[in-house]
Amino acid sequence: MKKAINIFSLLLFTSGFSQVAIGKTSVSNASVSLEFGSGNRGIILPWVTSAASVTGAVDGTIIYDIADKK
Repeated sequence: MKKAINIFSLLLFTSGFSQVAIGKTSVSNASVSLEFGSGNRGIILPWVTSAASVTGAVDGTIIYDIADKK
């Protein structure tokens, strides 16, 4: 039980301060959660025709509304 609590504590602590670098070895800006290396890289967001049509979304869900262009 103590081992499970230690693992949970470690995961809880590290998840609050995580940053991800893709295509490079480290993140160069402390204000960034996700940073890409040089080159043609990015994120493709799922798009919808209206944000109002999204049901069952949970906190942290990211969508792109093509009607509002945001």
